[in-house]
Amino acid sequence: MGAPLTHAKRNAVIVKKQLSASTKVISDEVNIPLRTVQEYVKNLNHYGTVRPPKRSSQGRPRKITTEMEDVRL
Repeated sequence: MGAPLTHAKRNAVIVKKQLSASTKVISDEVNIPLRTVQEYVKNLNHYGTVRPPKRSSQGRPRKITTEMEDVRL
């Protein structure tokens, strides 16, 4: 996994997409991988930001609830 992109590069992708530039042109001008631009555009279309929202917590629920912790203290 590569280094995270700077805010300037992320903003450049957003602006160029709003100007209706193709993903290949954006990739070449901003100097980031084409797949990253495609992922950002997909997220912009679905969520309105380049990063998707965080997922809800997964896995088995805790055995000790917050009410039990309050009583224990």
